[in-house]
Amino acid sequence: MNNNPQDKMLLDDMYQIYSRMQGGFTSVPDHISLNLKHELRPYQNEALGRYFHYYDKDQSRDQARGPQLLFNMATGSGKTMIMASLLLDLYKRGYNKVIFFVNTTNIIEKTRENFLDSSSSKYLFADKISIDGSIVELREATDFSDARDDAINIVFSTIQGLHTTLKSPKENGLTYEDLAEHGLVLLSDEAHHLNGDTKALNTDEKKDNTSWESTINTIMGGNPRNALFEFTATIDLDDKEIFYKYKDRVIYRYDLRAFREDGYSKDVWIYDVAAELMDRAIQAIVISQYRKKLALAAGIWLKPVVLFKSFRIADANDFYDEFILKIKTLSAGDIERQRNLATGILERAYGYFDTEDVSMSDLAEELRSDFAEERLISVTKKAITPQDQQRLNSLEDRENEIRAVFAVNVLDEGWDVLNLFDIVRLYDTRDSKSGRPGKTTMAEAQLIGRGARYYPFVLDDEDRRFVRKFDENELEPLRVIEQLHYHSASNPKYIQEIRQTLRETGIMADINTVKREINLKESFKNTRTYQHGFVWKNDQVESAAIPEQIALLGGPGYRLQEIYEIAVPVGISHDRQIFEDNSDLEAQSRSEEYTFNVSFGRFPKNLVRHAVDRNKKLRYDIVAEKISGLSSLEGFLTGEKQLGRVKLAVTAGVDKYEKLTTEERLFVVEKLLGMVANDIALNEKSFEGTKEFKKYPINEVFDERILRNYTITNNDAEFGISQSHPGSFDQRGSQYYLDLTKENWHAYDDNFGTSEEKKLVILIKNLVDDLREKWDDVYLLRNEGAFKIYEFGKPGRAFEPDYVLFANDKIDASVSWQIFIEPKGGHLLEHDKWKQDFLLKISDESRVVGEDGNIRIIGVPFFNSDIESQSHTVDASLRSL
Repeated sequence: MNNNPQDKMLLDDMYQIYSRMQGGFTSVPDHISLNLKHELRPYQNEALGRYFHYYDKDQSRDQARGPQLLFNMATGSGKTMIMASLLLDLYKRGYNKVIFFVNTTNIIEKTRENFLDSSSSKYLFADKISIDGSIVELREATDFSDARDDAINIVFSTIQGLHTTLKSPKENGLTYEDLAEHGLVLLSDEAHHLNGDTKALNTDEKKDNTSWESTINTIMGGNPRNALFEFTATIDLDDKEIFYKYKDRVIYRYDLRAFREDGYSKDVWIYDVAAELMDRAIQAIVISQYRKKLALAAGIWLKPVVLFKSFRIADANDFYDEFILKIKTLSAGDIERQRNLATGILERAYGYFDTEDVSMSDLAEELRSDFAEERLISVTKKAITPQDQQRLNSLEDRENEIRAVFAVNVLDEGWDVLNLFDIVRLYDTRDSKSGRPGKTTMAEAQLIGRGARYYPFVLDDEDRRFVRKFDENELEPLRVIEQLHYHSASNPKYIQEIRQTLRETGIMADINTVKREINLKESFKNTRTYQHGFVWKNDQVESAAIPEQIALLGGPGYRLQEIYEIAVPVGISHDRQIFEDNSDLEAQSRSEEYTFNVSFGRFPKNLVRHAVDRNKKLRYDIVAEKISGLSSLEGFLTGEKQLGRVKLAVTAGVDKYEKLTTEERLFVVEKLLGMVANDIALNEKSFEGTKEFKKYPINEVFDERILRNYTITNNDAEFGISQSHPGSFDQRGSQYYLDLTKENWHAYDDNFGTSEEKKLVILIKNLVDDLREKWDDVYLLRNEGAFKIYEFGKPGRAFEPDYVLFANDKIDASVSWQIFIEPKGGHLLEHDKWKQDFLLKISDESRVVGEDGNIRIIGVPFFNSDIESQSHTVDASLRSL
């Protein structure tokens, strides 16, 4: 970014402030959320929330023109989901003609699949799109001469093709004149390609007013309603001209660094080794097979893919042929020979095979099968066939057996793949100059960024499907399916350059990331608490269907109202004389409003069925998941125990139900069904935390050794700083020094947590002697991702309390205590209030399974050092037990 202070005032900067003031822009209406196949992620909700605020509330925008916005979002962050959401909202606003344009044809094919192919796993929309009670179709068009009003009509084009078509119009083709007649939506992916006119050009180029960018500007100038939405992961805002072009358009920036830090990407590792190309390839497929076997052993279906990247097409074709021949004759000796070169993940792979008694002969046989020619794909041609494109875009599908892809540069943009875990660089050249990475290195970094997209899987928490799960412990074996390895020759200068590039782009953690290790003390592992003690925790379960007879009375998480109020708009099904002044009639209609009560059961069944067909939330299979004992959907809709007895207060221009027209009755039915479905949340699975706590051995829950990465900042933050090392932050010592190696009540040998966590540890240090007057075996353990507990009832949110204190009663040795303690910074007290509310319910509402009442499970209020200094809340809570 430029250093000029006023150059910081991007629209994004202002919206960052607005967002914080309003607690975030996260509200997305039903006509978007209910019509998408997948749930939106928090940052996608933020992006859309900003768009809604800009469109509907920002008084500074030019209200006479359609919006022109740019979303600067990281590769893999789901820009196409934002596009799909915009299409739904813009249709509701009256836009149903769309031009999608991009730089390359392969992105067009991918986007066609995302938008139009409902049979594809990449399809983004719900099976049936319904907006304002009407079914909406997405359809492809070549022009807008046959555009349908009940559809979103999309023209797909490359920017080059669009430019050529408009410059030299043909019959039944797009023309500037035709486009000027419509209010259009222009969607531009990889928008950094459109800035040819903006960047510094030579004299001849500046004279060319028929450039790609000029084409878009001409379209936008043809109709003031036209809207332009650009998407890119790459925008050079350090370029002055580009900055000033986009400073009022960049609505949201979510870069690779934020994407990675929020846990939505794989961790990237460089695996460099001094080995021949084929040895490098064999190592990669051995590692790939290790990932596959480890995942399957944990119940996770995974078919990891390897990408072999060449510099030239001829080299790629030659290596492809050599690889096929090598795999056909791959022997145990070939694999065993790589053991001598093994370090890091490859060394762990061989250790795993040895532990699991996988012989090198068996492994060679597996690899000959899994990487046979029919499971390889070469895309070294300039133009990829539609069949190849389909296979490339469906690599995660179970029926797709491809294990390795051979390419040069055709996959640098527009390639979506989640199960790519290994990229093998099959050349050793460098193009760095003056210490700066060249175009090849930048392209390699962008490819790595695409491969770094996270492969989603679930272990025990559905909420964490799409984010990394093992950041708390690098030693977790399944960490390997959260990592991407870039295999390169051992060239120190190149390794430095690619690392620098990956850090600058945010794909790899900054250089000031350090590894910290903590270990359970041997003295603690010899205690009876460790050897025979238990952690008590509850479960998250899917909410059961509610009994039929209480469906209307409400249950946990359901908010059915006693009576639903519905106002029928004036003007439904009234005759109007075209050439007469109807203002008196309208005024009379508005003044003659009546409200009457009616049960839903009185509405005709055919009207109810018609309304249900237009509401995707009310299918029988969805309703039956929520309400047990239903024999049919009609029973739910009309039964006396169900919606048939729902009361409505209808406000209309007539005073009785009998006087409502058919159209008015249909309006009431649709409105009521929408309200009921929202109240019951029929379209969503719901979860709840149980009140039953079960026991799990402490020595199985807590890891003996934890290795974790921390980013050390140049301020007084304590995160990653040893509490056992004295000194100030600039000496990398803790301001809250306590030598934990000498504190036998502290189970781990160090603490690298926040300042609040360290202050809590000091509080326990000052309390421990008093606690030992009533308790034996007092031990404090930090919960480094070891376990979760779940909020009672719905929605059953997961919570990892930072600390748990274990103790045994001195008076009655059979009584054991387990106390959850959560340190919390002041900025999070309100945001995480639900966690404190949950903690305070535990002692009264939890039930211990399989014990005789001798277990005490307690939650105490948040520990906050500022509050503690005034009211001694946690101190008093622990002393009172």
